[in-house]
Amino acid sequence: MEYQYQHIDELIRNLSLKGKVEATKQLTKFYAKARFKIEDVDFDRRYTDGANDGGIDFYYIEDNTFFIFQSKFSENPKKVSESEILAEITKLEKTLTVSNPNSRADDFVNQLKSEATNKDANLEIIWLTTNIVKRSVMDAVKNQLESWRKANGWLMNIDFIAIDKFELERVIYDVKHGWLWHVTRAELAVWRLLIGCMSIPSA
Repeated sequence: MEYQYQHIDELIRNLSLKGKVEATKQLTKFYAKARFKIEDVDFDRRYTDGANDGGIDFYYIEDNTFFIFQSKFSENPKKVSESEILAEITKLEKTLTVSNPNSRADDFVNQLKSEATNKDANLEIIWLTTNIVKRSVMDAVKNQLESWRKANGWLMNIDFIAIDKFELERVIYDVKHGWLWHVTRAELAVWRLLIGCMSIPSA
């Protein structure tokens, strides 16, 4: 993989030289390539950050799982407030149930909505950031999403995962050592345990 960093501080330092918009895109590309082994052309087609993105910076479909990234780059990592994340989640909820302003993600949103009542389908919302997300904040967001799912009669499983500064440090370690991050998180956890490394923490 071409995006090789030694540690999170190096990633933040390098990306901060690119300007916030480009830094956010490159952060998203780094994680998407590690997670999905995606080619540049496919990444560019699915990257939709910008005005009227409806809370969808990047999207991907893998088997019966829909992925939505919301990416936030910060040169100076800080703790993220619950209100900041919930504001973006509310915007995303409106995109998925009221009106989608993101024309570049039209097909994705329509396909996701068509699976809303499929109990075997999954939606994974990933908050990708160089900031720090506390467990209590993640739990509050998950509770909000669960209430929204039930209120709209969705049977699809919905999960919220924060890939923050500390989790990115683990991703960098895995990429540097040639571990295959495009396997599932569960498979990666087993792989880490087998070679005697620290297991992946629950998100």
